[in-house]
Amino acid sequence: MPPRGLRIFLRGESILTGLGAVPFMLSILILGSACNPFFPQDVRFTFDNRTDDLLCYYPAPESLVEGRCLQELSPQDETAWAPDCDGDGNRPITVIIALRGSSHDIFRSTESCAEWHDTNRKFTIEETGAGFVVTPPQ
Repeated sequence: MPPRGLRIFLRGESILTGLGAVPFMLSILILGSACNPFFPQDVRFTFDNRTDDLLCYYPAPESLVEGRCLQELSPQDETAWAPDCDGDGNRPITVIIALRGSSHDIFRSTESCAEWHDTNRKFTIEETGAGFVVTPPQ
């Protein structure tokens, strides 16, 4: 009867058995931490636009300047958007919110995927007499 535990075979010979597999598996996890398979592939944002204005989400300052709106945020509506993290918690994700057609942002922040993921990922946008107020994720 073969010994209990994990057995990996190479050319018909067992190279790891039982507790010998633990250090091997730990080294695989450490080496593979640059692309964590357990980290979500995206960060799902919710934009609650409580204004009467059409807003836009831009992923980078260049997109804002060039007017390339990635996702429209309809007035008096919630919009979901999920930027891709590629399984990397350190990947930076920029959120820029602006009026559609304007090159001036009303909100701008860059955080890592892990930092965004640790929040509720909900942006609330309101308009007061003094202008727009964006409540970022808590």
